[in-house]
Amino acid sequence: HFAADGATLSGADEGDADLDAVGLAEHLLPYRAAVQAGVLSVMVSYSSVRGTKMHANKELLSGFLKEHLGFGGLVVSDLGGVDQLRGGSLTRFAAAINAGVDMVMLPGTWTAGGAASVSWQTFLDDVERAVLSGEVPRARVDATPP
Repeated sequence: HFAADGATLSGADEGDADLDAVGLAEHLLPYRAAVQAGVLSVMVSYSSVRGTKMHANKELLSGFLKEHLGFGGLVVSDLGGVDQLRGGSLTRFAAAINAGVDMVMLPGTWTAGGAASVSWQTFLDDVERAVLSGEVPRARVDATPP
């Protein structure tokens, strides 16, 4: 689970990894090796890094993983992970997609952290509205991995 899942404060499940640059770099080393070995998918952690939920962490998902490491595979949300973000469903989906999540796993009736999930139809409608309004660039949903 990307990234720093094992470094949360007090080992809290789905907690926050409040790491400095050196500590974070240590936890990112296995991902560098995995990308170099040709891994094709990465699942996002429920955890946060420095207070930002990983499902909305553009710095690490797009900046580090995709741009810096050159990861060209599929970034997959954890089941209901996007439901843990703040805001309504459209806001949550837009934040995750803009951060670098390529595939959102919707849990159906299951809830994550008390947030109710939405149907696949609501997901599609929300993403379409986010693209049409410019909140999500069309390239994020039309792009084909390199």
